[in-house]
Amino acid sequence: MPQSSPRRVYGFFTLMLPLLLLASGCATQQLSKETVVWQSQGQFVTAVAREDQGVDREAANQHPASISGSRLRAELAALKIKLPANAKPVPLFAVAQLRTLSEQIPLGLQQAGADQDLIFAVVDEVPLLMGLAHQDFVTTGRVFYRGNRLNLILGLVREAIKEKDRRLQPFTPGSRLRAAKLPGAVTTTSAAASFVANRPDWIALALPEEEAQLPVPQAESKSESQTETVSGTPALAPTTSTPARQEKSIEERLRILWDLQANDLITEEEYRAKKESILKEL
Repeated sequence: MPQSSPRRVYGFFTLMLPLLLLASGCATQQLSKETVVWQSQGQFVTAVAREDQGVDREAANQHPASISGSRLRAELAALKIKLPANAKPVPLFAVAQLRTLSEQIPLGLQQAGADQDLIFAVVDEVPLLMGLAHQDFVTTGRVFYRGNRLNLILGLVREAIKEKDRRLQPFTPGSRLRAAKLPGAVTTTSAAASFVANRPDWIALALPEEEAQLPVPQAESKSESQTETVSGTPALAPTTSTPARQEKSIEERLRILWDLQANDLITEEEYRAKKESILKEL
């Protein structure tokens, strides 16, 4: 049986080496698309490669995107879930989870590229036995901004954490390609939220991108001795008056409204009516 000469073997590896380097470079580039935005004690918000790039290549995300953290918090606070153990729907996210997501998701969307999604895992600590013990529950999801909407796909919802090793109980996020099995029906009191057809785990939030705020030029103050004159005649000095009360921004008003509802100072109907009135000013 004829044997390959050393020259032929050397030539074969010479031809294959560029292909191997190219494949290695592509793999390294794919890994580099994962960026940790925030992490703490197993919780995280991470930018990862878009899940459906090989399936829906035309549907690129509108990233980077700039959305309001307070508006996002109000929309997430409106999400509730009906669990078998509860007579009434309960908030999908706890207060600490809302704070984390409303702070870290806007940061992640500003850093993400058009070919990246955000995935997250946030934990809620529930006291047991009158505070003598506690049980941790995790909620995960996938977030991306597309079609002028913030898309939220749920994964694990209020799942009890039983394993300390995340490899034994991984925090799998929501998926564009397959629906998650939720422990109950998710509902919302927000008119800006809608569910994607046949996907009770996929929620689209009509959150417009924020516009850049330009600094307002301030008029130079002048003392009475520097009062301008017209045709040599001194102008009248401005009269002293009580300064007008500064109007609160829409974000501040939504945050105050949410706090009132969270502390049971207003009813759910009052909260919804007032929130819709504020959002109409956008």
